[in-house]
Amino acid sequence: MPEYRHSKPSPDPLMTYQVVTYDGQMPIMVSCKIKGAAHIRSAYGEDAAGEQQYCPTVARMVKAQAIAELKRANSHKGPCPWRRHLLSMITSPL
Repeated sequence: MPEYRHSKPSPDPLMTYQVVTYDGQMPIMVSCKIKGAAHIRSAYGEDAAGEQQYCPTVARMVKAQAIAELKRANSHKGPCPWRRHLLSMITSPL
């Protein structure tokens, strides 16, 4: 994790850093480095960011978006042997 430890989120281009810690194959913790909403607004204008969100909320939002996109992308394909396993992995609690 030295890369993460020394990483710095950037406002331009807007970059965030996220690391998932696992216990075997089970994700147990998500660590994030993000620019705050105030910093983003100062770099991009008042409409650039809403209310400040923190790592657990951002992780849940990213997870929900990934689930929705996977379901949408595969909804027309019918049953798939790996689909249930993949969705169970990403829908397990962090």
